[in-house]
Amino acid sequence: MLALAAREADIIGIQTAALGTGRLVPDPSGFMPQAVAEKIGWIRQEAGTRFDDLELSITGSIVVTENRREAAERLAHARGWDGLSTDSGFEMPSIFIGSVDQIVDQMQERRERYGISYYVVSDRSLEMVAPIIARLAGV
Repeated sequence: MLALAAREADIIGIQTAALGTGRLVPDPSGFMPQAVAEKIGWIRQEAGTRFDDLELSITGSIVVTENRREAAERLAHARGWDGLSTDSGFEMPSIFIGSVDQIVDQMQERRERYGISYYVVSDRSLEMVAPIIARLAGV
């Protein structure tokens, strides 16, 4: 599917959740940096010269907090990611945990590293992400 999208689409959403069984399962492997980078590599290869014109999106999970470690542990537990190190959670391209400033820095770094154009968030998160959006927009 990514190969077809790379050749034909202008916007490509990168899936991180494991849905191979047709249901969401507690498998963090698709969220890991190497899995996301691999998918982007496939897109880059198939898109060829079109790659620089593509928009890449990913569904993001954002937790604004002053206690990053505790929030990361709660998120991992809630998703059934037992045994996942907290530091691994911090590295996931679609997971953002920290203060508004920390999250803005993470988003900018990941845009540079992966070329992700934008993050899709739940409408339930709009109030929480508004200060992040404002900061990224330079408001």
